[in-house]
Amino acid sequence: MDDRVGPIRQMLADGLTMTEVGRRLGINRATVRGIIQRADNPRPAREAGSPARAFTPAERREAVRRVAAGEGTYAVAESLGIPRKTLMGWIDQAPEGF
Repeated sequence: MDDRVGPIRQMLADGLTMTEVGRRLGINRATVRGIIQRADNPRPAREAGSPARAFTPAERREAVRRVAAGEGTYAVAESLGIPRKTLMGWIDQAPEGF
């Protein structure tokens, strides 16, 4: 677990906003939020040597469509259990106007 979780939770309990906490720690508000979210909802680690899940082209297109429809890239990636960078690669590879 991130060693900043305890101090962040204390500052938030003391009434500071996430922006103020971020300023004190030298990180942005989104990072503060991410640290708290990861602490509250840790992802189960993949077993060593287990293959990553393969997505079909149709599943990839659906993920890209969700982003094109306005759903956030972080939310889509998290719902699929993939890194945001992977989703961004799928978006970059999608045909124009998709």
